[in-house]
Amino acid sequence: EGHTDEVRTVALSGDGQRAVSGSRDRTVRVWDLEGNQPPRILKGHTDSVSAVALSGDGKRAVSGSQDQTLRVWDVESGTCLAVFTCDADIQCCACRAGHIVTGGKGGHVHLFAWEE
Repeated sequence: EGHTDEVRTVALSGDGQRAVSGSRDRTVRVWDLEGNQPPRILKGHTDSVSAVALSGDGKRAVSGSQDQTLRVWDVESGTCLAVFTCDADIQCCACRAGHIVTGGKGGHVHLFAWEE
């Protein structure tokens, strides 16, 4: 199917110690910018990852995909904590203090309240 790891989107943690990237190969990668370790690879999306964000404390990542899902990840363990389904491909996302906002094709905007 011609999958590549072409990076589509990136985000940086507030403290500058961590970054996340979303790729065309359906993965999210968590990069430790202070260390020398390879990135943690998070899998679960079934189409290209087009949006990523990090929580303020850097402990949670959010990813949006052309598979019309939004996923919340525990950055340390790599576990997917929640999956939300939208009605269009997700093009961008942001998160803060228990709220996640996504923007999608056709002008769709979704707001999710999320608590552990």
